Amino acid sequence: KILYRGVGTQIPGGFLRNMFRAPGNAANTSVILHGGKLLALWEGGKPFELDPATLETVGEYTYEGGLSASQPFSAHPRLDPRTGTLYNFGVFGVPKPKLHFYKIDGKGALVSNVSQYVGDYSMCHDFAITDRHAVFVLCPAFMRTPFKFLFGFNSIFESIEFDQTAKTKVVVLELATAKIVREYEFDSFFGFHIGNAHERHDEISVDVLCVKDMDIMGGLADVFMERGDNFQFLANGATFNRFTLNLATGDASRTLVPGSIAGEFPAWNPHYTGRENRYTWLATILEN
Repeated sequence: KILYRGVGTQIPGGFLRNMFRAPGNAANTSVILHGGKLLALWEGGKPFELDPATLETVGEYTYEGGLSASQPFSAHPRLDPRTGTLYNFGVFGVPKPKLHFYKIDGKGALVSNVSQYVGDYSMCHDFAITDRHAVFVLCPAFMRTPFKFLFGFNSIFESIEFDQTAKTKVVVLELATAKIVREYEFDSFFGFHIGNAHERHDEISVDVLCVKDMDIMGGLADVFMERGDNFQFLANGATFNRFTLNLATGDASRTLVPGSIAGEFPAWNPHYTGRENRYTWLATILEN
């Protein structure tokens, strides 16, 4: 039975059962071993520490209190293979969401935690790093009615609206300072997972899986709902796009990666994270 609120599900019994209750931390999206800690990750809450030998749960991990009560920790951190530094982020804030950016040194100490307002954008699942910058895709998905969620009437997904008339924003932060150095706007799209990125002189290249709206997320709204098998993935799934961002001029462009088909969950040789890589692997579905 349902014991906790989810991102798309409510506890049965009406708003009084859900009022002021945060979604349960599933810690089921990703796992990373860094700084001697094995952490299970979910973007809506804190990491959960596991015992590396037994895999037993140790408990919620806050980097010695470095993460505040309201700061989530994304399921897609980025490890710089040259320095051993781990970068991650979280998006949360009521009534206005904030982008929280974290820097963790190779020994596992949280050395930087910077929060800043980046507009009403409340949907950002992934990001990329280069040698000197971090790149975020902020989709026009807005929690216009946060109080309906807080008072238990709506789930998170029911509270988030995707606005196809608004722009999708790409934000570039400087790794050393976490300051925003450039913002770019593109015609509306939804970018859930992001591939690798690299920079050369004043130009950043970053790969993003893009779809036209958030409808593809419907399968995550209610994990108890029965699914149909009529979704045509190759026709409607996310396509791999390459974005070129000029930090000096502010110019930006978007092109479909040649030869790519619809896919998800991009992966590459982690030794090339933040540098130009030749191959990226994607999962796809081939219909018979």
